[in-house]
Amino acid sequence: MVNVLDNSTFKIGTIPFFQLFLLFLLIGMIIVVHSLRNSVRKEKRIRDFSIAPDTDVSILKYYRVLYVKFIKYLAFKFKDSVLLNKYGKYYDVYVDVVNPYYKKGSEFLISEIVFSLLWLLIIYLAFLLNGYFLNVFLILLVLLFGMLFIMYRHYKKFSNYRKEIDKAFYEFMTILLAFLQKHSFDQSLELLINKTQGAVKAELKKMQVDIRYGLSIQQAFIRCYERTKIHNFQIIANYIYAVPNVGGNIVDSFTLSYNTLLDKSKMERYVFTRTFKFYMFLIFLSFIPCVVFLCFLFFNNDYFSLLTSTIIGRLIIFIICIVYIVYILGIRFIIKGCVRL
Repeated sequence: MVNVLDNSTFKIGTIPFFQLFLLFLLIGMIIVVHSLRNSVRKEKRIRDFSIAPDTDVSILKYYRVLYVKFIKYLAFKFKDSVLLNKYGKYYDVYVDVVNPYYKKGSEFLISEIVFSLLWLLIIYLAFLLNGYFLNVFLILLVLLFGMLFIMYRHYKKFSNYRKEIDKAFYEFMTILLAFLQKHSFDQSLELLINKTQGAVKAELKKMQVDIRYGLSIQQAFIRCYERTKIHNFQIIANYIYAVPNVGGNIVDSFTLSYNTLLDKSKMERYVFTRTFKFYMFLIFLSFIPCVVFLCFLFFNNDYFSLLTSTIIGRLIIFIICIVYIVYILGIRFIIKGCVRL
C-alpha cells in the first residue's frame, strides 16, 4: 500500500489507471441505480389505480428490488456472451432454490461478480478515506474474497436445501407408500404436499407441476434429481422404468425402490460407524507434527529463524512440507487398507 496523501493534498496524478477505472465504475453504477429508482417511482404512480398490497414495501426490499433489476439488466445486456453462458450453466441448479428472483444460472454468476466489485469499492473507499490506495495484490485478494463469500453463501443455501430434503426423505416416502395403497399417484402426491412443509413441500410442488404439464412420473423424478442432486430420486426413477417392464405396477416400483434405499441407508450407517474411528485417528496423526511445531515456537521463537533467513533453510522447509504431505497420504492409505479388512 502506498500513501498518496502528502501534506493533506490529494494528487490526482498519483492515482493508478485501474483505480480510476473503479471510480468511474462506481459513478456508472450510481447512475444506473438512479435510473432504476426512477422506474420504481413510476410504478408507484399507478399504485392508486391497482389493487394495493397487504403490506407496504420496506426500504430493504425496495433496494433489493433495485439490485435484482440491475442484475437482470446486466444479464440481458450480456446474454450473448459465450463465457457467461458457458460458466452460467453451472449455476442452473440454484434456480428456484437459492434465490427465487433469479431464473437463469447466468444471473447468479453476474450477481457474484457485481457483489465482489461492490465489496472492492467499499474496501477501496475505506482505504481512500485513510489516505491509502490498494495495491494490485490486495485488489485481487479483496475481489477473490468477495467472490468466494457469495459463492459460499449460494452453496450453503443449496446444501441446506438438499439436507432438509435428504433428512426427511424416508419419512415422506413412507407416507407416500401408505397413500398409494388407496389412491392414484396424483392424489397421493397432492395429499403428501399437504402433509409436508419447507424444502420438501417446494420440491414436491415442482414435481406436481411437471406431471401436470405432461411429463411422466419417471421424468418428474429425473428432473427432481437434476435439481437437488440427491441420488435417491434417480434410483426411484430407474425402478419406475424397470418394474413395469417385468409385470409390476407403480406401487411395486415405489415399494421395491423404498426397500432398496432403506437397505442402502442401513449399509451407509454401518460403514460410517466402522470407519469413523479410523478417520478420527487419521486427523489426530495429521495434527501431531503441527502441534510439535507450535510447541517449539512457544518455548523459543528463534528456534526456526535459520530456516526462514537462508536459502538452504527455505529449501529444507519445502522438503519438510513434501514429507508431511507424503506422511498424511501414507497414513490415509494404511487406514483405508484397515477399513477394507
